[in-house]
Amino acid sequence: EEYVDKEGPTPTILAVGDDGVVEPLGDLNISGLWNMTDATTGNTATYSFLHSPGSDRFSGQFTGLQKAEISNGSIEGSTITWTVHGATNMGTLSDDGKHITNLQVVLEGETVATFTGVWQQELPRELVRVWASFRTEDGGEAGDRYKVELHVAGRWRAVSWKKLADGADAVETLEDGSTPELPPALAPAAPLEDTGSYYVVAGWNMWTFQQKMQKDDLLGIHVLEVKMLWDGGDFQIIRDGDWSQAFHPEYAGVTDGNSITGPHDYEHGLNWCLHGRAGDVFRIDFQRSFVDGQESKMLSWQKLRHEELTLEESRESRRSSYYLVGTMETGRERKLKMEWEKDRFCYSVLFEIGKSGEEWFAILWNGDWDWRIYPSRPDAYPGEGCEHRLLGPDRGGSDLFWKISEASGDEDAAGETYEVQLLLDDAGQPWKVDWSRL
Repeated sequence: EEYVDKEGPTPTILAVGDDGVVEPLGDLNISGLWNMTDATTGNTATYSFLHSPGSDRFSGQFTGLQKAEISNGSIEGSTITWTVHGATNMGTLSDDGKHITNLQVVLEGETVATFTGVWQQELPRELVRVWASFRTEDGGEAGDRYKVELHVAGRWRAVSWKKLADGADAVETLEDGSTPELPPALAPAAPLEDTGSYYVVAGWNMWTFQQKMQKDDLLGIHVLEVKMLWDGGDFQIIRDGDWSQAFHPEYAGVTDGNSITGPHDYEHGLNWCLHGRAGDVFRIDFQRSFVDGQESKMLSWQKLRHEELTLEESRESRRSSYYLVGTMETGRERKLKMEWEKDRFCYSVLFEIGKSGEEWFAILWNGDWDWRIYPSRPDAYPGEGCEHRLLGPDRGGSDLFWKISEASGDEDAAGETYEVQLLLDDAGQPWKVDWSRL
């Protein structure tokens, strides 16, 4: 399995009706590239919007120097609204959906700019990364048998394997002339039951294994009911809490279950999306079964109802969380949740330094790999001799980490317990990382 490039899908997002059915609504469509011009200064801003015809919701991206996804995109009558970089944008949309007038940009209660927006062109259909499977000569199916050999010659070692034939030919005579007993068939005529557990990992649960799907009475059916605490709904499905057994669509942003591939290594960004609103309750159904050695996978979801958020749910939806990720021995793609400490006005986490005596790490906001917090220089550490700034959360800095090592003054750290703190400023925003040996 590998990535290949092919032309991506038409860049539109369908609307979800009150009954949970995905369908286009009306004729109005603002999808495309937009140019916004400040009437006073002449400054410009460029956006790309994704919108289904006539829907009251849309998504998009600001493509200036500080790229960012928009949120809370909505259209009510002739009023269009969205949020980006913490600022609310509200203007008047023309009947044809090609002009926006009196676009007020409001930040912390103050109008900081007034723009006029003009639609420029359709979004290009770019090549997208698609996960594709290719069958090799020795590729197998459920029930196939293989002979695996380990060859040792001094310090040289090699592993080889070959696919065995069916029936009696599946047994080879050993060097001593004996014939091993053929084990029971792995693929019986009746459907093979998958005994694994399945988890929905998603933006709403910080991409963790908090939500295990419940097994239905029907063979291979796994079900999860979830209430959205905020708009959106990106998710993947993981078997047995193992990131190397991930199920996801072939390309990003898929809005139905028709595209599904896996299990294989987790691929960040290839998600299904519910496109729900805060308070929407969805049911997700996943089925995986084997009949006559052939695997079948099906995924579907539906909106069951809408419930207003409780007071505690509203608080939870506004609460940030932070996760430490790095070289700590926590498993592939695992995260350490940082705990809030009100007295010190910081988030903190404890972990043990590995045998190397060194650890690299960064921090994820709300557990999302697209929102990393990282230093402005490689192998950063607090204190004198390593001036740096805290950056993010954003999609940058994939090769920038803090590092606990001798260079940071942490000699003989192997096996020692460390506390990492993420300190916040007066506005509650991350501003500094520090650590100490306990």
